[in-house]
Amino acid sequence: MATIIDLFPTATDANNAIRNAASKPIPAQLVIPQASGSVVTDRTSGYKFSSGIPDMFFVAEYFTPQKGFSGVIVAWENYYGATHYSVYKRAKLTATADWKRILVLDSTTLQKETAQFLPYVNSRLKIPMKPEQGYCIMDSDVRFDNIYEYKVVAGFFPSSENFKYDVILNSKALTRNVAPLPTDTIDTVAQSAMGSPDYAWILALCNRDIQFFSPAAATQQIRSVLGIGSYVIVPNDLNDIAKLFVESAYYFGLEKTVSNVLSELNPIANSQFFKAVSESFDEPSSTFSFRSLNTRLATAYPAYGKILSNASNNVGTSGVTLFNYADIVGFDSLAKLNLFILQLRTIFINVFYAARSQ
Repeated sequence: MATIIDLFPTATDANNAIRNAASKPIPAQLVIPQASGSVVTDRTSGYKFSSGIPDMFFVAEYFTPQKGFSGVIVAWENYYGATHYSVYKRAKLTATADWKRILVLDSTTLQKETAQFLPYVNSRLKIPMKPEQGYCIMDSDVRFDNIYEYKVVAGFFPSSENFKYDVILNSKALTRNVAPLPTDTIDTVAQSAMGSPDYAWILALCNRDIQFFSPAAATQQIRSVLGIGSYVIVPNDLNDIAKLFVESAYYFGLEKTVSNVLSELNPIANSQFFKAVSESFDEPSSTFSFRSLNTRLATAYPAYGKILSNASNNVGTSGVTLFNYADIVGFDSLAKLNLFILQLRTIFINVFYAARSQ
Protein backbone atom coordinates (compact mmCIF):
# COMPACT_ATOMS: atom_id res chain seq x y z
CA MET A 1 0.00 0.00 0.00
CA ALA A 2 1.12 3.52 -0.64
CA THR A 3 -0.11 7.02 0.03
CA ILE A 4 0.75 9.92 -2.20
CA ILE A 5 2.01 12.13 0.56
CA ASP A 6 4.10 10.01 2.85
CA LEU A 7 5.09 6.56 1.56
CA PHE A 8 8.12 7.48 -0.52
CA PRO A 9 8.58 11.25 -0.20
CA THR A 10 12.17 11.15 -1.44
CA ALA A 11 14.10 9.51 -4.26
CA THR A 12 16.28 7.80 -1.66
CA ASP A 13 13.28 5.94 -0.24
CA ALA A 14 12.22 4.79 -3.71
CA ASN A 15 15.76 3.67 -4.53
CA ASN A 16 15.86 1.63 -1.31
CA ALA A 17 12.54 -0.03 -2.17
CA ILE A 18 13.80 -1.02 -5.62
CA ARG A 19 17.07 -2.28 -4.15
CA ASN A 20 15.27 -4.38 -1.54
CA ALA A 21 12.99 -5.97 -4.14
CA ALA A 22 15.92 -6.74 -6.41
CA SER A 23 17.81 -8.40 -3.56
CA LYS A 24 15.13 -11.08 -3.02
CA PRO A 25 16.35 -14.35 -4.55
CA ILE A 26 14.25 -15.74 -7.39
CA PRO A 27 14.24 -19.47 -8.18
CA ALA A 28 14.42 -20.90 -11.67
CA GLN A 29 10.77 -21.97 -11.60
CA LEU A 30 7.68 -22.11 -9.44
CA VAL A 31 7.38 -24.89 -6.88
CA ILE A 32 4.36 -26.92 -7.93
CA PRO A 33 2.08 -27.97 -5.03
CA GLN A 34 1.89 -31.66 -4.28
CA ALA A 35 -0.99 -33.67 -2.84
CA SER A 36 0.01 -32.53 0.63
CA GLY A 37 -1.38 -29.11 -0.21
CA SER A 38 1.83 -27.11 -0.07
CA VAL A 39 1.55 -23.69 -1.66
CA VAL A 40 3.32 -22.26 -4.66
CA THR A 41 6.24 -20.08 -3.66
CA ASP A 42 7.52 -17.27 -5.80
CA ARG A 43 10.89 -16.82 -4.07
CA THR A 44 13.24 -19.12 -2.21
CA SER A 45 12.93 -16.81 0.80
CA GLY A 46 9.51 -18.34 1.43
CA TYR A 47 7.17 -15.76 -0.09
CA LYS A 48 3.80 -17.28 -0.90
CA PHE A 49 2.26 -16.59 -4.27
CA SER A 50 -1.11 -16.78 -2.55
CA SER A 51 -0.38 -13.45 -0.87
CA GLY A 52 -0.29 -11.88 -4.32
CA ILE A 53 0.85 -8.46 -3.06
CA PRO A 54 3.91 -7.03 -4.83
CA ASP A 55 6.10 -4.50 -3.03
CA MET A 56 5.30 -0.91 -3.91
CA PHE A 57 8.23 1.15 -5.23
CA PHE A 58 6.81 4.67 -5.13
CA VAL A 59 3.89 6.96 -5.86
CA ALA A 60 4.96 10.31 -7.30
CA GLU A 61 3.49 13.30 -9.09
CA TYR A 62 3.69 13.35 -12.87
CA PHE A 63 4.45 16.95 -13.83
CA THR A 64 5.73 18.27 -17.14
CA PRO A 65 6.40 21.89 -18.22
CA GLN A 66 4.09 21.44 -21.20
CA LYS A 67 1.02 20.09 -19.41
CA GLY A 68 1.75 20.77 -15.76
CA PHE A 69 0.33 18.28 -13.26
CA SER A 70 -1.20 15.30 -15.11
CA GLY A 71 -1.61 12.77 -12.32
CA VAL A 72 0.50 10.40 -10.25
CA ILE A 73 2.79 7.56 -11.23
CA VAL A 74 2.27 4.32 -9.31
CA ALA A 75 5.18 1.87 -9.45
CA TRP A 76 5.59 -1.63 -8.07
CA GLU A 77 7.85 -4.66 -8.35
CA ASN A 78 7.71 -7.33 -11.02
CA TYR A 79 6.07 -10.16 -9.09
CA TYR A 80 7.63 -13.45 -10.14
CA GLY A 81 5.27 -15.68 -12.13
CA ALA A 82 2.41 -13.16 -12.33
CA THR A 83 0.63 -12.78 -15.66
CA HIS A 84 -1.83 -10.03 -14.66
CA TYR A 85 -1.98 -7.19 -12.15
CA SER A 86 -4.94 -5.42 -10.57
CA VAL A 87 -4.43 -1.88 -9.25
CA TYR A 88 -6.66 -0.70 -6.41
CA LYS A 89 -7.13 2.79 -5.01
CA ARG A 90 -9.07 4.42 -2.20
CA ALA A 91 -9.59 8.05 -1.27
CA LYS A 92 -8.98 8.27 2.48
CA LEU A 93 -10.93 11.49 3.03
CA THR A 94 -14.19 10.26 1.52
CA ALA A 95 -17.08 8.96 3.62
CA THR A 96 -16.63 5.27 2.78
CA ALA A 97 -12.95 5.10 1.76
CA ASP A 98 -13.53 1.74 0.08
CA TRP A 99 -10.96 0.07 -2.14
CA LYS A 100 -11.86 0.27 -5.83
CA ARG A 101 -10.16 -1.55 -8.66
CA ILE A 102 -9.08 1.02 -11.23
CA LEU A 103 -7.08 -1.13 -13.63
CA VAL A 104 -6.43 -4.72 -14.72
CA LEU A 105 -3.63 -5.33 -17.20
CA ASP A 106 -1.52 -8.25 -18.33
CA SER A 107 2.24 -8.08 -17.89
CA THR A 108 2.92 -7.59 -21.63
CA THR A 109 0.67 -4.53 -21.80
CA LEU A 110 2.19 -3.21 -18.58
CA GLN A 111 5.66 -3.43 -20.07
CA LYS A 112 4.56 -1.09 -22.87
CA GLU A 113 2.86 1.21 -20.38
CA THR A 114 5.97 1.31 -18.19
CA ALA A 115 8.20 2.19 -21.15
CA GLN A 116 6.29 5.46 -21.56
CA PHE A 117 7.12 6.65 -18.04
CA LEU A 118 10.58 5.24 -17.37
CA PRO A 119 12.38 8.20 -18.96
CA TYR A 120 10.52 10.52 -16.59
CA VAL A 121 11.21 8.25 -13.61
CA ASN A 122 14.91 8.01 -14.42
CA SER A 123 15.65 11.61 -15.46
CA ARG A 124 13.12 13.75 -13.63
CA LEU A 125 12.61 11.73 -10.43
CA LYS A 126 16.23 10.52 -10.40
CA ILE A 127 15.10 6.97 -9.65
CA PRO A 128 17.19 4.37 -11.55
CA MET A 129 14.33 1.92 -12.09
CA LYS A 130 14.95 -0.67 -14.83
CA PRO A 131 12.29 -2.25 -17.08
CA GLU A 132 12.84 -5.75 -15.67
CA GLN A 133 12.46 -4.56 -12.06
CA GLY A 134 8.82 -3.55 -12.13
CA TYR A 135 5.93 -1.67 -13.67
CA CYS A 136 4.44 1.78 -13.46
CA ILE A 137 1.19 3.35 -14.60
CA MET A 138 -0.27 6.84 -14.37
CA ASP A 139 -3.48 7.60 -12.51
CA SER A 140 -4.94 10.89 -13.73
CA ASP A 141 -8.10 10.69 -11.63
CA VAL A 142 -6.77 12.42 -8.50
CA ARG A 143 -7.59 15.63 -6.61
CA PHE A 144 -5.36 17.87 -4.53
CA ASP A 145 -7.87 17.96 -1.65
CA ASN A 146 -7.71 14.25 -0.89
CA ILE A 147 -5.23 11.57 0.18
CA TYR A 148 -5.03 8.42 -1.89
CA GLU A 149 -3.83 4.95 -1.08
CA TYR A 150 -2.81 2.35 -3.64
CA LYS A 151 -2.23 -1.38 -3.63
CA VAL A 152 -1.48 -3.90 -6.36
CA VAL A 153 -2.55 -7.54 -6.49
CA ALA A 154 -0.69 -9.99 -8.71
CA GLY A 155 -2.59 -12.69 -10.54
CA PHE A 156 -1.80 -15.80 -12.54
CA PHE A 157 -3.74 -17.20 -15.47
CA PRO A 158 -2.45 -20.01 -17.68
CA SER A 159 -1.51 -19.43 -21.30
CA SER A 160 -3.34 -22.55 -22.50
CA GLU A 161 -6.46 -24.50 -21.61
CA ASN A 162 -4.34 -27.38 -20.24
CA PHE A 163 -4.00 -25.93 -16.79
CA LYS A 164 -4.31 -27.60 -13.42
CA TYR A 165 -7.19 -26.56 -11.20
CA ASP A 166 -5.39 -27.73 -8.07
CA VAL A 167 -2.33 -25.60 -8.86
CA ILE A 168 -4.37 -22.44 -9.42
CA LEU A 169 -6.56 -22.90 -6.34
CA ASN A 170 -3.54 -23.71 -4.16
CA SER A 171 -1.63 -20.70 -5.47
CA LYS A 172 -4.47 -18.46 -4.29
CA ALA A 173 -4.86 -20.26 -0.92
CA LEU A 174 -8.40 -21.34 -1.86
CA THR A 175 -8.13 -24.94 -0.65
CA ARG A 176 -7.89 -26.86 2.60
CA ASN A 177 -6.57 -30.31 3.49
CA VAL A 178 -8.91 -33.02 4.78
CA ALA A 179 -7.66 -36.25 6.37
CA PRO A 180 -9.74 -39.19 5.09
CA LEU A 181 -10.92 -41.92 7.42
CA PRO A 182 -9.73 -45.50 6.76
CA THR A 183 -13.07 -46.43 5.16
CA ASP A 184 -13.62 -43.18 3.23
CA THR A 185 -14.37 -43.27 -0.48
CA ILE A 186 -14.48 -40.32 -2.85
CA ASP A 187 -18.25 -40.10 -2.31
CA THR A 188 -18.10 -40.12 1.49
CA VAL A 189 -15.39 -37.44 1.58
CA ALA A 190 -17.42 -35.31 -0.84
CA GLN A 191 -20.45 -35.74 1.43
CA SER A 192 -18.62 -34.78 4.63
CA ALA A 193 -16.41 -32.03 3.19
CA MET A 194 -18.69 -30.46 0.57
CA GLY A 195 -22.20 -31.51 1.55
CA SER A 196 -23.02 -33.95 -1.25
CA PRO A 197 -21.53 -37.01 -2.97
CA ASP A 198 -22.48 -35.32 -6.26
CA TYR A 199 -19.35 -33.18 -5.87
CA ALA A 200 -17.00 -36.16 -5.87
CA TRP A 201 -15.74 -35.12 -9.32
CA ILE A 202 -14.38 -31.90 -7.80
CA LEU A 203 -12.20 -33.97 -5.48
CA ALA A 204 -10.87 -35.85 -8.51
CA LEU A 205 -10.24 -32.53 -10.26
CA CYS A 206 -8.17 -31.25 -7.32
CA ASN A 207 -6.39 -34.51 -6.49
CA ARG A 208 -4.70 -36.01 -9.53
CA ASP A 209 -4.38 -39.55 -8.16
CA ILE A 210 -8.13 -39.87 -7.59
CA GLN A 211 -10.22 -41.08 -10.52
CA PHE A 212 -13.87 -40.23 -11.02
CA PHE A 213 -14.97 -41.93 -14.23
CA SER A 214 -13.73 -45.33 -13.18
CA PRO A 215 -16.69 -47.64 -12.46
CA ALA A 216 -14.96 -48.69 -9.22
CA ALA A 217 -14.21 -45.11 -8.08
CA ALA A 218 -17.28 -44.80 -5.86
CA THR A 219 -16.35 -47.83 -3.75
CA GLN A 220 -12.55 -47.56 -3.74
CA GLN A 221 -11.04 -46.43 -0.44
CA ILE A 222 -9.15 -43.17 -0.87
CA ARG A 223 -6.30 -44.23 1.43
CA SER A 224 -5.53 -47.11 -0.91
CA VAL A 225 -5.06 -44.55 -3.70
CA LEU A 226 -3.30 -41.69 -1.91
CA GLY A 227 -1.51 -43.67 0.78
CA ILE A 228 -1.79 -43.68 4.56
CA GLY A 229 -1.20 -40.25 6.07
CA SER A 230 -2.12 -38.37 2.87
CA TYR A 231 -4.63 -35.55 2.68
CA VAL A 232 -7.41 -34.80 0.25
CA ILE A 233 -7.33 -31.27 -1.22
CA VAL A 234 -10.78 -29.66 -0.98
CA PRO A 235 -11.78 -26.24 -2.37
CA ASN A 236 -12.93 -23.75 0.27
CA ASP A 237 -15.69 -22.51 -2.03
CA LEU A 238 -17.16 -24.75 -4.74
CA ASN A 239 -18.07 -21.71 -6.80
CA ASP A 240 -14.36 -21.06 -7.35
CA ILE A 241 -14.34 -24.13 -9.61
CA ALA A 242 -17.20 -22.70 -11.66
CA LYS A 243 -15.47 -19.30 -11.89
CA LEU A 244 -12.26 -20.87 -13.19
CA PHE A 245 -14.25 -22.91 -15.69
CA VAL A 246 -16.10 -19.84 -17.00
CA GLU A 247 -12.84 -17.87 -17.31
CA SER A 248 -11.18 -20.73 -19.17
CA ALA A 249 -14.16 -21.08 -21.53
CA TYR A 250 -13.99 -17.34 -22.22
CA TYR A 251 -10.30 -17.46 -23.14
CA PHE A 252 -9.98 -20.87 -24.77
CA GLY A 253 -13.46 -21.98 -25.79
CA LEU A 254 -15.97 -24.36 -24.22
CA GLU A 255 -14.90 -27.53 -26.01
CA LYS A 256 -11.22 -27.19 -25.07
CA THR A 257 -12.11 -26.28 -21.49
CA VAL A 258 -14.38 -29.29 -21.01
CA SER A 259 -11.87 -31.58 -22.69
CA ASN A 260 -9.24 -30.41 -20.22
CA VAL A 261 -11.54 -31.07 -17.26
CA LEU A 262 -12.31 -34.56 -18.53
CA SER A 263 -8.62 -35.33 -19.03
CA GLU A 264 -7.99 -34.23 -15.43
CA LEU A 265 -10.70 -36.60 -14.24
CA ASN A 266 -8.95 -39.52 -15.99
CA PRO A 267 -12.15 -40.44 -17.76
CA ILE A 268 -11.57 -42.06 -21.07
CA ALA A 269 -9.03 -44.60 -22.16
CA ASN A 270 -10.92 -45.06 -25.42
CA SER A 271 -10.48 -42.13 -27.80
CA GLN A 272 -13.84 -42.88 -29.47
CA PHE A 273 -15.71 -41.78 -26.37
CA PHE A 274 -13.60 -38.63 -26.06
CA LYS A 275 -14.12 -37.83 -29.74
CA ALA A 276 -17.90 -38.27 -29.42
CA VAL A 277 -18.00 -35.88 -26.44
CA SER A 278 -15.98 -33.23 -28.28
CA GLU A 279 -18.18 -33.44 -31.37
CA SER A 280 -21.35 -32.96 -29.31
CA PHE A 281 -20.58 -29.32 -28.47
CA ASP A 282 -21.95 -26.34 -30.31
CA GLU A 283 -19.41 -23.62 -29.51
CA PRO A 284 -21.35 -20.56 -30.76
CA SER A 285 -24.37 -21.31 -28.56
CA SER A 286 -22.36 -22.80 -25.66
CA THR A 287 -24.57 -25.88 -25.87
CA PHE A 288 -23.83 -29.54 -25.23
CA SER A 289 -26.18 -32.08 -26.83
CA PHE A 290 -26.61 -35.38 -25.00
CA ARG A 291 -28.84 -36.54 -27.82
CA SER A 292 -25.97 -36.03 -30.25
CA LEU A 293 -23.59 -37.79 -27.88
CA ASN A 294 -25.78 -40.87 -27.53
CA THR A 295 -26.28 -41.04 -31.30
CA ARG A 296 -22.52 -40.95 -31.87
CA LEU A 297 -21.84 -43.48 -29.12
CA ALA A 298 -24.48 -45.84 -30.49
CA THR A 299 -22.56 -45.86 -33.78
CA ALA A 300 -19.18 -46.31 -32.12
CA TYR A 301 -20.42 -48.99 -29.72
CA PRO A 302 -23.19 -51.15 -31.22
CA ALA A 303 -23.77 -52.88 -27.88
CA TYR A 304 -24.45 -49.51 -26.28
CA GLY A 305 -26.85 -48.72 -29.11
CA LYS A 306 -28.81 -51.86 -28.21
CA ILE A 307 -28.94 -50.73 -24.58
CA LEU A 308 -30.42 -47.40 -25.66
CA SER A 309 -33.05 -49.01 -27.86
CA ASN A 310 -33.93 -52.06 -25.73
CA ALA A 311 -33.40 -50.94 -22.12
CA SER A 312 -36.33 -51.83 -19.90
CA ASN A 313 -37.45 -48.98 -17.65
CA ASN A 314 -34.43 -46.98 -18.80
CA VAL A 315 -32.00 -49.20 -16.89
CA GLY A 316 -28.72 -50.21 -18.55
CA THR A 317 -26.65 -53.36 -18.18
CA SER A 318 -24.61 -51.80 -15.38
CA GLY A 319 -27.72 -51.11 -13.33
CA VAL A 320 -27.28 -47.37 -13.89
CA THR A 321 -30.36 -45.48 -15.03
CA LEU A 322 -30.40 -44.23 -18.61
CA PHE A 323 -32.20 -40.93 -18.99
CA ASN A 324 -33.06 -39.08 -22.15
CA TYR A 325 -31.02 -36.12 -20.97
CA ALA A 326 -31.98 -32.63 -22.02
CA ASP A 327 -29.29 -30.61 -23.75
CA ILE A 328 -27.34 -28.26 -21.48
CA VAL A 329 -27.29 -24.63 -22.56
CA GLY A 330 -24.48 -22.61 -21.04
CA PHE A 331 -22.04 -23.65 -18.36
CA ASP A 332 -22.19 -20.43 -16.37
CA SER A 333 -22.98 -21.98 -12.99
CA LEU A 334 -21.76 -24.78 -10.74
CA ALA A 335 -25.18 -26.44 -11.00
CA LYS A 336 -24.99 -26.76 -14.80
CA LEU A 337 -21.40 -27.95 -14.73
CA ASN A 338 -22.20 -30.46 -11.99
CA LEU A 339 -25.21 -31.80 -13.91
CA PHE A 340 -23.14 -32.20 -17.06
CA ILE A 341 -20.36 -34.16 -15.32
CA LEU A 342 -22.77 -36.46 -13.46
CA GLN A 343 -24.81 -37.24 -16.56
CA LEU A 344 -21.69 -37.83 -18.61
CA ARG A 345 -20.39 -40.23 -15.97
CA THR A 346 -23.63 -42.22 -16.12
CA ILE A 347 -23.29 -42.59 -19.87
CA PHE A 348 -19.62 -43.49 -19.56
CA ILE A 349 -20.32 -46.31 -17.11
CA ASN A 350 -22.96 -47.79 -19.40
CA VAL A 351 -20.62 -47.50 -22.39
CA PHE A 352 -17.88 -49.16 -20.32
CA TYR A 353 -20.00 -52.21 -19.59
CA ALA A 354 -21.41 -52.28 -23.11
CA ALA A 355 -17.92 -52.19 -24.63
CA ARG A 356 -16.87 -55.14 -22.46
CA SER A 357 -19.79 -57.18 -23.82
CA GLN A 358 -18.95 -56.53 -27.49
